[in-house]
Amino acid sequence: MNKKLGLLIAFIAGLLLFTSHALARADVPQEIQDGVDGILNQQQFDEWERLFGTLPEDVRNIWGDVNMRALVSDYALGAGEYAGASLFEGVWSLFRDALPDLIPMLLGLLSVAIISGLLRAMADAGMQGIGDVAGFVCQCFGIGIAMTTFLSLAVLARDCIEQTAGFIEVAFPVLLTLLTAAGGIASAGIFQPAMVMLSSGVAVALQTVVLPIVLAGGVLGVLNNLTDRVQLSQLFQLSKTAAKWVIGLLFTLYFGVTTLQGLTAASLDGISIRTAKYAMDKLIPIVGGVVSGTVDTVLGCAVLVKNAVGVTAIVVAFSIVLVPLLRIAAGMLAFRLAAALCEPIGEPRLPKMLASLAEVLTYLFAAATALSVMFIITVGLLIGTGNAAIVGG
Repeated sequence: MNKKLGLLIAFIAGLLLFTSHALARADVPQEIQDGVDGILNQQQFDEWERLFGTLPEDVRNIWGDVNMRALVSDYALGAGEYAGASLFEGVWSLFRDALPDLIPMLLGLLSVAIISGLLRAMADAGMQGIGDVAGFVCQCFGIGIAMTTFLSLAVLARDCIEQTAGFIEVAFPVLLTLLTAAGGIASAGIFQPAMVMLSSGVAVALQTVVLPIVLAGGVLGVLNNLTDRVQLSQLFQLSKTAAKWVIGLLFTLYFGVTTLQGLTAASLDGISIRTAKYAMDKLIPIVGGVVSGTVDTVLGCAVLVKNAVGVTAIVVAFSIVLVPLLRIAAGMLAFRLAAALCEPIGEPRLPKMLASLAEVLTYLFAAATALSVMFIITVGLLIGTGNAAIVGG
């Protein structure tokens, strides 16, 4: 699972950097610049601005902390900077800043482990009853410290999903409008229900099904290691399997339907554009060829703006999930480190409990990532579909 998460993060970063190369070069004719500005001035980015402004300042600084309209314009005309090395430097800086917040938890768990180790030594020396009671109390303190961190990360994941779903509702109308302007009328009809499915169906499923399963898995992981008398390992494994299968099913159903329909729509749009230009060229005397060339220019400008808006949407979606995912990843690392440090000195149940919580956080990471990954890949498909339509035309 950890390897899959690493590949997923690498894929998102690669897609983010790769899509930027599909935009225009810096040297563009004046008519292209005028066409891009004209189309861009008809779009509303107020909600994008508001949402982007709520993100941490360190995240905004990765992209230059510019307004959305200027960012889209720079991407469309090839004048923008596409992060590059600064992206990885910014991500590493944010991850490094998230680690100190977990130091109190580590110190608390180590203190509990040391005390429980001393109590175990007392029990070995003949004070069995006192050692058992005090050891159980220490175990409860350790559970309280660990669960406080775990629940705070779960709330962070829930808020991340809600914020991503809200941005999807704001972003897709602009993207679909530009896709229609670029000649992707049939494609827009395909991606419209995809937007509803993402912002409503998938987001609700993640919040009401996956997150409760993950939370239940965390509770079961704790209870399974609370005492030797309670055996809940199979229920714990079942919760992890259920979370994995539900997330996988959401991915499969969504992309299976959207991708297949999108490919068909792109072909239909290409035929429609070629038919319209042929009709103008052949049926309108004298000026038909000029009008057909003007249509090419307008469609090309629309494609540039659409691609730029798509890349900007990927930037914002990536920025929304960046801090929550880094904090969850830091939490996983902290739990693993605490389990490793507590194992030689404390009760054996405490490090097992911490390792179980770290494992559950892996699925919490996947749940928080899933909606954004679906959106980013959908935007990539939307960019590719619109490009295919205009090239085919």
